[in-house]
Parts: sequence; structure tokens; C-alpha cells
Amino acid sequence: MAARVVLFSSLVFLFAYGQPLSYLLQWGFTPYPSCTVDMDLPAQQRWSVCVETILTTYGWENSFGPVFEAWNEYNFIRMVHANPEMPSIMWNAIQKYWPEQAGEIEGIAATFVAHNHSITPEYLSQWVYAHEIVHANYSCVNCKAATPEWLHVGECTGVLVQDAGGHVLHGRNLDNGPQNLRNITLQISFVQNGSLVYVAVDWWWFTSGVETLMKPGVASISENMRDGTISTEELLTGVTSGLLPQTFWLRTILDTAENFSAVTKWLIEQPAIAPQYLIVAGTAANEGCVIARAADDATNPRPVFSLNQTTWFLVETNSDLWEEDVLWDPRHQVAVALLSQYSQAQGASLLPVWSVINTWPVRNNNTIYSVVMQPSTGLITGVAQNGMAVPCSGPLTRPPEPSSSSSSDRR
Repeated sequence: MAARVVLFSSLVFLFAYGQPLSYLLQWGFTPYPSCTVDMDLPAQQRWSVCVETILTTYGWENSFGPVFEAWNEYNFIRMVHANPEMPSIMWNAIQKYWPEQAGEIEGIAATFVAHNHSITPEYLSQWVYAHEIVHANYSCVNCKAATPEWLHVGECTGVLVQDAGGHVLHGRNLDNGPQNLRNITLQISFVQNGSLVYVAVDWWWFTSGVETLMKPGVASISENMRDGTISTEELLTGVTSGLLPQTFWLRTILDTAENFSAVTKWLIEQPAIAPQYLIVAGTAANEGCVIARAADDATNPRPVFSLNQTTWFLVETNSDLWEEDVLWDPRHQVAVALLSQYSQAQGASLLPVWSVINTWPVRNNNTIYSVVMQPSTGLITGVAQNGMAVPCSGPLTRPPEPSSSSSSDRR
């Protein structure tokens, strides 16, 4: 029965995806805009077209405006209250250690200013380190008493499937908030010397980094939030010592890596400021894995779960695969149960992957976008999500965090 339900939802998706915009909107799917980042341009000029695409398509009041306001009020306020100098410290670190990214951020900020929005590189630096900030144990002084649902949402999902021929597909849902993030999501083609380098689907791009990226012929990578807390001192030390912020990881490795082994080795060994999961697909048989990373510490294990001849699929949400799923978040067990209804011959293809990542609660009211990638063929296809197409039985919500910590970064 479960397989029939999944198949039906898949057919609905494919029917809608091939129809005009009115049908896509009716079923809760929205094509996201696209833009091209020309790496041959000076760094300050590369992202202007992307910022302008969003402002032209949606307007500030339906895109960046409410997103920046929400994160200021519920996330960044904790850090700035504790240390008002942190945005400047972060911007100084970016300029010192990553001058090319600093140039891109300067250009992004300048484009906002050109459209009469007072956004500075120092402000965008908070977004560069947002993953690390929300892991830091800042107290919630002057935070709002009531918090929106998206601060405690069901986070993100990564799905890897491998067919009998060793071809791997990589499905990805990004869950976060507020919902205006859907109006910032872009498909971004990075080109150099007239050739495609890699392609991203994401909303984090205004940091100059991304969280979902594919380099055709090499690998695809997505990042999911992993629970864990770092001290404010660890955050400060990580920033000032030049540890790579999480938003820069994917472009950094795919700029140079030419094979799956090089990608995974780097992701396992790269020093990290805060915990995360990395979901990676390659181009050959058994090239698919989930990497669990903690804050940088030689004593921390870095488990890797891989596809193999007997394991044809992997699902990562936001819990350790060696632990039991928490009761309030059934996404992992639902996705596993759905894929288990299939044989490998049935399940390791585009239609079942789409159906799984579009089934409640794997897809939920906080899912910003869904995408499927295949680096062996260069396939990347997806949609911005408009919430669930049908009413659901209840919210997917984790218990509120203690007031001494923040955990709204639910990728």
C-alpha cells in the first residue's frame, strides 16, 4: 500500500512538473529562477545579476526583507548582544583568509546598496558564519518570548540511491524558515572560460557560498544540520584562527577536486567549527556516502556510511544513523520505510526518489526546496516548495530548545 501511495504522489508530481505554471502552483510546486555566475569577472561583479534577479522577480518586501528581519530578531541578536564586535571580527577574518570570497561579498552588498537597501559586508558576514552562530551557546537576552515554528522545524533530508549498474541519484530537501526563503532560492550555474564548472540550487548564495552543489562528472554534495553545541569562545577562536566557515565548504572542495575520493577525503579531514552532516554522491558504483562531522577535535569520531553491494540506499535527516530516531521526528523512518517497499530495480530511479522527498513528513511545511542530482549524467532538477499541497495531521516540530542556546539552522 505504501508503495502505491508513493507512486501516486510521484505521478502527481510529474504531471504537475510538465504543466504550465498555474498547475505547478496549484500542487504547491514553483519553478525557481536561475542565474549565471561568471568566474572570469572580477569578484565584485559576479553576483550582481543574482541579487537583481531576486529583487526584480519578488521585490525586497517578499524576499530578503522579511528573511533578514526574522534572522536578526531570532538568531543574530544573541551574538551581537553578547559581543557587538563580532560582525566586524567576522568580516576581518573573511578579508584576511578568503580575499576572493570577500570580494564577492563586497559586490553583493554593493548591489543591495545600489537598490537602496543598506546592507554591509559586515552584516553579510553574520550570514557566512550563520551555521556556526546557531550552534554557539549564546544566552537569549532580549530575545522575543514567542518564537515562530520554523525555529524548531524538522530540518533537512538527503537520499542516496544506487541502481544495479552503479548509477547514484542524490535527492535533497532543505527545510528552514521563514517561508520567504523560497523567494530567494535560485539555480546557479558557475561558468569559467565559457564552460560550466558546477551548478547549485540554494538560497544561501548571498554569502557567496552554497549548501547544495554538483560538479558534473565529479560529485554532488548537500549539507544537513547536526545537533551539538559549541562555546562562544570556540566560535571566536574558529573565526579568528581562519577555520573555514561551513558556507564556504562546498565551493572550496569542488573548485579543485576531480573525483569522489578526493571530495570525501577533504570533507572528512577539513577542520570544522561546528557539527554537520555531508551527503555525497559520485559517478561510479558505491560512490555515495553520509559523513557525520563534529566540531574539530582529534578525539571526535567521523563516521562514514557508504553505499555498497548490499546497501542500495541511504537516508540522512538530522540524527546520527547509529542512534534510534527521536519520536517527534519520523522523517528518517518514513523515508526508509518508503524506499524499503521497492526492490533496487524499482526504487533506484528518479521517480521513487522524487516521491519519497515529496511525501509527508519528509516534505513538510518548512521545506524550502527539493532537488535531485546525478553527477554522472549532470542531471539536476528541482522546485521551490510552497508548503504541503494537502492539509497535514500536525506540524513537524521539535521541542523548544533551552533558552541558553539557539538552533534555528535546520538544514
